[in-house]
Amino acid sequence: MDLSRINPRIRLNDLTERFRRIEREIQEVRASLTENADAISGLTALVHSAAAAASVRASIPRPPYRVLFLVHHLGAWPGMHAIVQAMLDSDDFRPTVATIPHKYPGDEGFRGEEALHERLAADGIEHIRFNFSDSLRALPIIRAIDPDLVLRQSQWDNDVPTAFRTNALNFLRQGLVPYEPMNPIVNPPVSDRQNTAVDEELHTAGWVVFATNELMLDMSVREGHRLGQNVDVVGHAKAHELRTAKPFWPFGNDHIRPRIVWSAHHSVGSDWTQFGTFGMAHGPMLEFAKTHQEVEFVFLAHPALEPRIHTPQSPVSPAQYSAFLRNWSALPNAEVCNGAEYMNIVAASDCVVTDGVSMLIEPQVMTKPIVFLERAGHAPFNDIGEIAVAGVHRVSDVAEAQRLALSLASGESDPLEDRQRTNTDLLFPSWNVGEKVLAALRARFTAEVR
Repeated sequence: MDLSRINPRIRLNDLTERFRRIEREIQEVRASLTENADAISGLTALVHSAAAAASVRASIPRPPYRVLFLVHHLGAWPGMHAIVQAMLDSDDFRPTVATIPHKYPGDEGFRGEEALHERLAADGIEHIRFNFSDSLRALPIIRAIDPDLVLRQSQWDNDVPTAFRTNALNFLRQGLVPYEPMNPIVNPPVSDRQNTAVDEELHTAGWVVFATNELMLDMSVREGHRLGQNVDVVGHAKAHELRTAKPFWPFGNDHIRPRIVWSAHHSVGSDWTQFGTFGMAHGPMLEFAKTHQEVEFVFLAHPALEPRIHTPQSPVSPAQYSAFLRNWSALPNAEVCNGAEYMNIVAASDCVVTDGVSMLIEPQVMTKPIVFLERAGHAPFNDIGEIAVAGVHRVSDVAEAQRLALSLASGESDPLEDRQRTNTDLLFPSWNVGEKVLAALRARFTAEVR
């Protein structure tokens, strides 16, 4: 007997599941169409690149060195800003900053260039805008600039438009200023690349890759095809930005109530590193904020979380995510933040609840208590990760994370504070990063002249 004919609730559940299945299938078709379009654009870019490689002079770099910065990641801009400023203050470098859009897994198209433009304008950084619907229109401009080096913020080619990917710019020296200070986990292998943290195409084709510490260099030597030959250890400018971040709290400067930051990673599905706990935590955390009006909460979503919600692998539907944001923001003691000011918010907080990954490290520079809501089955930690998690409180239960966060935010001393200081010294041994980057580049440019 078909129970759905008798029980309307069963019938409704059946229809809901069918609609969700259809929605997932539509998303898969859209993703396939996007991949095909990217493939065609990629072939076109290779043709442009080959022509450029044949026509551009074999330049011998001489000062002032021309460096083009391609900026697509708003949250990582502070780490690049220090290097740009060091070049502006020098006599032998001429930086050009360009804003470009990005696309994270789940995004249907490229976006975000306008927000980057506004942020750089607010920082007083002169920049050009590559906001073309067809990114290949930027290539003639890049050839006219004729940079001695192009620096990108991340190794992920799919995150940037076709014209700015490694293969498209292979007629120029390319380099990487990593958006994350370091990689604390064992990344799942992709194709023939053992570790995408040190062996993506930009790592292997790049003229220079900057690393925060010797541990990242060792990782490149062990697991990268270039054996670390193009890696320079200079530190990471984000450490200075974290340590000196001016506190900002959306509820005002009066620090009367406890302040808790809840940070959610994007790996909510089962197809990547599996750190994300938003699926199981968003309901209890909303209720937690409702029932604790004496506490102020800020939700920090990883920039890639919302687009990831739109993928078939997400345990939370886009409608559920929108409803959560709406209900959370409606509370008088809860706010949402997705921008580059996240460091300022963490600086103003009393405690951070997070599921990873960089947020297991970054707040330690500020000696902020960190409650790590740990998801079972996540990618294992490497040597860096094992150092980092010694400075956080590991829990696997949302209720326990809430209890601990409430205690720490309410003034309970953190027994891991000294460990965090030790971790910061171990993981960020180098400061004054801008000058170290310039010194490393001078050495590499000079070596080419000899």
